[in-house]
This record gives sequence, C-alpha cells and structure tokens, in this order.
Amino acid sequence: MEVGDDDDGNEQDSENEVLPTVESFKGSIVWIHFTKDPDFKENKKATCKYCSKVYMCSGGSTSNLKKHLKKHNIQMNQNHGQDIREMFNSSKWVYNNDTMRGKLVQWVIMNQQSFTVVEEPSFIEFMHSLHPGALVPSADTIKRNIYNLYEVNVKKIKDILQMVPGKISFITDIWTSPSTKSFLSLTAHFIDKEWKLRSVIVDFIQIYGSHTGENIKNTFISGLENLSIEDKLFGITLNNASNNQVFINELSKWADQNHIIFNSENHFRCFAHTINIGVQEFLKYLDQKLSLSQLRQLLNKIRASTQRCEKLSLACKNNNIDDLKPIIDVLTRWNSTCEMISRALLIKPALDITAISDRDLKSYTLTEE
Repeated sequence: MEVGDDDDGNEQDSENEVLPTVESFKGSIVWIHFTKDPDFKENKKATCKYCSKVYMCSGGSTSNLKKHLKKHNIQMNQNHGQDIREMFNSSKWVYNNDTMRGKLVQWVIMNQQSFTVVEEPSFIEFMHSLHPGALVPSADTIKRNIYNLYEVNVKKIKDILQMVPGKISFITDIWTSPSTKSFLSLTAHFIDKEWKLRSVIVDFIQIYGSHTGENIKNTFISGLENLSIEDKLFGITLNNASNNQVFINELSKWADQNHIIFNSENHFRCFAHTINIGVQEFLKYLDQKLSLSQLRQLLNKIRASTQRCEKLSLACKNNNIDDLKPIIDVLTRWNSTCEMISRALLIKPALDITAISDRDLKSYTLTEE
C-alpha cells in the first residue's frame, strides 16, 4: 500500500500500481527515446522524442542516435537496455507516494518555488500524467514538510558543531531580500575530528531595526545560543564598515561578562574588502585622468534606451565592428572598470556615431584624449 495525504494532511491509503511489461523495449535501448518513421524499413528515419530532430539509421546502426542522446544528458551503456526491461518487468517496482513527496519537497526548495505551486491545476494535471494515482499534497502540507525537514537538519548541524573538538570561527554579513527584509548570515569555519577544514552556513537570521553594532551583536549572539556553541567562539571575519567595529567592541564586552576568551584581536578584516578600499582610491584618480564619469554617463544613457541600443548595434554593423553591448562597471568589482574601458575602446567608432547623432548625447562624445 502507498501512503499519501489529503488536503488536510491526513494520511490515507491507495493501491500500488505495478508497471506493465514492455515488450517494445526489446532490441536497442535508443528506441525508448526515438520514434521510428512509419516507413522506417524503407527510409530508416527516426525522430527524437525530446527535440523532434530526425536522424537516419544508416546500415541499421544507431550510434548517431546514441550520440544525440548525450545532448539530453542521457547516458547509454551496454546493459542499460536489459536493466530497463528488468525494471519494467519486475513485480518489485511500485509507485510510492512518500518518495514522490520527498522529491517534490526537494524540488520546491532547490528551485525556490512557491508552496502554492502544488495547487495549480496545470501542475496537478502534470503529476497525474506521470502517475494517475499520485496524491499531490496541499500547499500547507508542503510548508509543514519543509519546516520539519529544516528542524531535522538544524539538529544535525547543531550536533556536528557541538562535537567539534576545538574552537569555531565565523564570517557574518547582512543581506537584504527582494522584499526588503534584512538577514544576518552566519558561516562557521572549523577543523573536525578528522583534521579536515570545514565551512558551513549554520544560520540565516532575520535582523530587525537599524543595523547598529549593538543590534548586530544581539542577533549574532542569538545565533550562537540557538546552536549552544557560545563557548566555542574564536574569531570573526567582517568587512570594514564602521558598525562592525562597534559590533566587535560590544561582543568583546559580552564575552568578558560570560568568561569567554574573545577581544578585538579575534577580529579579522576581510582581506578582499581591504584591497577594494585601496583600489577605489586608485579608481578615483583614474576617473579624474580619463573622465570615466563621462564615459559611464554615456553608456548608461545608451543602455537605458531601446532605440539608442538599436542605433549602436546598427553603427557596429555598418563599421564592421562586433555587435557588442556596453559594459557598465560596478564599484565592488574593480575589474569591471577595466572591462568597461576595454569594451568602450572596441566599439568606440560606433559610440561616437551614436553620440553625435543624438542631441542629448553630443555633450558626452568621447575625445581622443
């Protein structure tokens, strides 16, 4: 018997379905994935069931068909056909609703699907096309299953961290979701009992209110307390934001009050972020020498207009230049400034034509200097 649930999450039983014997799978396994032409004996044509591409089976060989299947990530091997026939002819294989639900929960999580996707009529129809007896759970059931899975994995993480023989270092950062909710990420770094360096995200905590050092400290400590690893705190890596220095100062006071060895010497500044600060100063110098702000404004104005993008594309073609889109640099990715300049040099004749022919862009025309 299979176990499923109704919309209220109650368990119910239904009969198992055993797959029928499939005699048509005798011969090459490729015929599971290809359809023979009605006149196959004469023209030797076969059509792929996934992309409708037609192939010829010259001399009865199916090697080109097998090669095509690799494009669909379908791997063939010598015993594959026999394995498939045995699976379909075996009375041991049964549909299991619990297995389906586990895979469904995994799919919702990994692909960031809405819980309500399982209640969409088209989704239910799709599930029933795979198996008419599929018991598709409700959105509430999926939500409950995911939360239960989260609780199980939190306990696993907690057990792992508590078994760490030494101390644990952390990296924290604050992220803002598309719905403007702020979260403090907590990544742990430690050496396990097998002397292997481990890194794992241990929490993602919503942070309320302003991002003051005091507020960050309280949120961080709540994460440690949830995992019962306050006494394992060793070092923290942060960027150079001023509120992080306040965070470290407040955390040091808390550690001292709780007899935990931690102070400002356990604070490690993010090396990449430190380099970035130096690079930004150099970019300011470049901006003055090369008028990067003028180039940036020109590229932004072109990219913001569909018509100007079309003009630029046409200018590239008319001047035998690769039809490339402008690149706008990002301050936190200093190599992107080099990419912006390099791309602008490649399409400079087209940029000049686009700017000169547009009265609103003439003032941004790039000089030879």
